[in-house]
Amino acid sequence: MSGLQQLATRARQVTLDQPATLGDGDCEALRPGLIGQPVNTITSFAYVGAGAWLATRLARLPSGQRPAAAAYAALTAVTGVGSIAYHGPQFAGAQFLHDAPIVGAFALGAVVPLWRLARGGVPVPGWSTRLGAVMAATTVGSLAAYAAGGTDSPLCRPESLLQPHGLWHLGTAALIGMWGAALWAPRADIDRTVPDQNDDGADAIEADGAAPTETGASGAPDR
Repeated sequence: MSGLQQLATRARQVTLDQPATLGDGDCEALRPGLIGQPVNTITSFAYVGAGAWLATRLARLPSGQRPAAAAYAALTAVTGVGSIAYHGPQFAGAQFLHDAPIVGAFALGAVVPLWRLARGGVPVPGWSTRLGAVMAATTVGSLAAYAAGGTDSPLCRPESLLQPHGLWHLGTAALIGMWGAALWAPRADIDRTVPDQNDDGADAIEADGAAPTETGASGAPDR
């Protein structure tokens, strides 16, 4: 077998090979037909909604921020598509479609603030103490739902319409959306968290997350 054939075989294994059934560890009973786990499938649309909401904010961002913000929004939405495929029809490649986009979204969401910090900018322009508290509470609730929604959990009720794993979907979709909104905050949002910025200063924050310096009459930065 040539190197190219080996590469093609490996790519097929990574993208298409998967267990005969998916979602076995997520409590909800697997049903025959197009939608294997109805509750977990329906709640997966939360990621699609989060990605769509982030996409509606793109026009309010400076042009330099839009490509990364658009990629994050797209990855978030595709995460939902993958989760729907994983819990629903479970066709070949559904597991890869479930796993790959969320890895990409997390990677992008981590690299952007680090890149801004390395350039001397503000890593997360839309961050606030209140947002941090909301995200922390949502994280705790989501992790609790994930633990409760496992097949081995004493709270697991496979036939119930109340599936904790579905709450995990809703909570993590909210977290991804909040983080994206804080990373790529439109000017109006920045003005609310950084008061009394002049126009040039606000533009500087929008461009790359860098905090502006205000200058006095002499042209020297005010301290």
